[in-house]
Amino acid sequence: MNKMENFKLISEPVEIFDSILEDISEARRTILLETFSFSNDEIGRKFLKALVLKVREGVKVKVLVDAWGSDSNKKFFKELIELGGEVKFFREFNLKVLFRNHNRNHRKLLVIDEKINYFGSANITAEGLDWLELVIRFEGNVSYTLIHAFDESWEGSSSFSPKELKNLAYKGFKIIRDIPSKICRSTQDRYIKMIRKAKSSIEITSPYFLPPSNIRRELFEAHKRGVKVRVIIPEESDWKLWNWLNIPDLLRSFYIGKFDQLGIEIYLSKKMLHSKMLVVDSKSFLFGSSNLDYRSLIHQYEMNLVGHDAEIVDELGNYFEDVLKQSKKFNHKVWYKRGIVHKILEGLLWPIRKLF
Repeated sequence: MNKMENFKLISEPVEIFDSILEDISEARRTILLETFSFSNDEIGRKFLKALVLKVREGVKVKVLVDAWGSDSNKKFFKELIELGGEVKFFREFNLKVLFRNHNRNHRKLLVIDEKINYFGSANITAEGLDWLELVIRFEGNVSYTLIHAFDESWEGSSSFSPKELKNLAYKGFKIIRDIPSKICRSTQDRYIKMIRKAKSSIEITSPYFLPPSNIRRELFEAHKRGVKVRVIIPEESDWKLWNWLNIPDLLRSFYIGKFDQLGIEIYLSKKMLHSKMLVVDSKSFLFGSSNLDYRSLIHQYEMNLVGHDAEIVDELGNYFEDVLKQSKKFNHKVWYKRGIVHKILEGLLWPIRKLF
């Protein structure tokens, strides 16, 4: 059985950031950072200060930030750039290809000195300091595989013509790289394949829960054949329009009661749950940057790790149970009695669900 070298799963953002900053402080050659959000806040400024210090010491620093996912700009990174650090914003707004501007780079990846790697769900932002995340820190030659992935993202950061990327392999692990596509949906296909093979249990965490019809169907079929299906989602996600209209939560509400009726166990996390994870039969896993919704599976650049490492599976199982203790069971009666305005909004929004 192939194993991941010196890995550690981290779920608390403060611990994640402290661990990353400590490793950055020890960097001697290269720091490659790819993230959806790098905010101009207390956490973002702390990271920027650490990166500036490393550039002054002669370390090669490259930062790839999504142009829409971040509130930081080139002015924010001015000192880093002037000292020789390289910063790119993934696909800045382009009127010529307006309909493609929502194809964002949602990946989170860090490689330090070709040996230390971080991979998972956490952005560089103070917004999620009290959220539940899921990040893996690991070491070894897998760094060279991840550097290749970073380099391809870096080179394609200004293109609005998505190029299909091959999935990468390292020992017994696979690194799935999704691109915006209505046809090529590697993570969605992997979800379906894993769910179909399930014999005893399926455990899922996702901040947004709008699984496409084929994944919903496979979950129902798994339950029919006796598989215990448990899903944890936040009681209320962070996505809000005009500070009150939470479209993803309204859309999930449209059918979440049916999930419960058909035997899918739904739990609501009291904290904002931002981790994205699938574990099947306590034997195989998938986790990384993809939410279980249309936006991640169709419209965004994502990256996920797939494998069978028994120790990682055990820790993911422990993580799931820990989050479960902080969650409450979905209440079908409360859902059924939701207000008429709520139900009308669900129906009105349903035709545009594939944008979320």
